[in-house]
Amino acid sequence: MNVKCYLIACLFAVKMCWGQDFTVQPKLKAEALEKVKSLKTEITNDLNPVEVNADVVWSEDKTQLAVVLKASINAGWHIYAFVPDTEPYVVTEVQFDVPEGFTKCKKVEYSRSKPYDNGVYIYEDQPYFIQYYKIDTINKGIVNAGLYFQVCDARKCYPPVLKSKEITLN
Repeated sequence: MNVKCYLIACLFAVKMCWGQDFTVQPKLKAEALEKVKSLKTEITNDLNPVEVNADVVWSEDKTQLAVVLKASINAGWHIYAFVPDTEPYVVTEVQFDVPEGFTKCKKVEYSRSKPYDNGVYIYEDQPYFIQYYKIDTINKGIVNAGLYFQVCDARKCYPPVLKSKEITLN
């Protein structure tokens, strides 16, 4: 095989492994952001400083789906968006599990983080995360949207935990 063919084959394989790129319908994007505004979570407190909730938004033609995950973080607390290798904190990870027949868009849309100390970035208040999918075949089943995080305030940190919500597709 010549070098050009080999490079083309490698690029194709990388694209297939890293997820798909497709254009998300603008109306679906707008409706997903509206869902962020209306999605409610349980009340937080100092013993339980983070709560999550999730829902789905379908495109009108049922060819695309948005999974919306929203967290509420108690005042004075934060979770980590970015942590340099020199810092001991745990970076927040978003986890989405969907039935077969859904192709994930490469990029997760999320709220802005803010700078903290020593190159660390944090989420406070009500961060959100949206994962878009192209629907190859509509399957009934369960969508699981979760957030793995470490929450801290100015004096203490809790151990990392996973909080998730299940959404039944009809």
